[in-house]
Amino acid sequence: MTDRARTRRLATVAAAVAATVALLGGCSADQESAEPAGHTHGPGDMMVSLLVGDGTTSAEVGYELADVTLPAQAGETGQVSFRIRYDGQPVTGFVEEQTKLLHLYLIRDDLAVFRHLHPTLGPDGTWTAPVRLPEAGDYRVVAEFVAQDSGGNGDYLMLGARGTVPGEWTPATPEPAEVASDGTVSVTATNTPKVGPDGRLRLLVRDVDGRPVALGTYLGVAAHLTAVHLD
Repeated sequence: MTDRARTRRLATVAAAVAATVALLGGCSADQESAEPAGHTHGPGDMMVSLLVGDGTTSAEVGYELADVTLPAQAGETGQVSFRIRYDGQPVTGFVEEQTKLLHLYLIRDDLAVFRHLHPTLGPDGTWTAPVRLPEAGDYRVVAEFVAQDSGGNGDYLMLGARGTVPGEWTPATPEPAEVASDGTVSVTATNTPKVGPDGRLRLLVRDVDGRPVALGTYLGVAAHLTAVHLD
């Protein structure tokens, strides 16, 4: 992933580290190494373009996130579904990015509910995934993917649309946390990120006794940082 792609994934909400640990904080940049800007290389040395879109719009450069549906009821397992269209036609050719054809994020407007899913692509271009959303509310549905274009290259996009799970709900007030913990591991940001040029966010993962944890891999890397601005 390029530096520009990483800086698109800026933070105020959550870090999925190893066993998915929530981390609330301020703006940050997820950057594991300095890589040259330009094109990245995908499977078969395919040229993959720089990331287009940031999840705040449903359409970019001819692509559209369309036909979005969320579960009809909170607290029970339902289904999220959608299509990626190009010039109005369903897209069925995708390129793996971090071992998956598409990464889907469901984020309630107050950031109190967050899901990172990997849906299944049907032959008609419909993506589906089972999901249980614990509470009703207004959600942003964000799809990150690399679509194979007609020239055999990859178009890298992040598109977002709106969805609602029916029912009464009261928006929560996000509170920054210096240390996030799920009872198994804790995550601490050891430096203060700054708004502006690319930088580094350093995270320390510890066990319940305060000892640093050695991480395995998931989706090809040791940890993932997913970030969403409250606005």
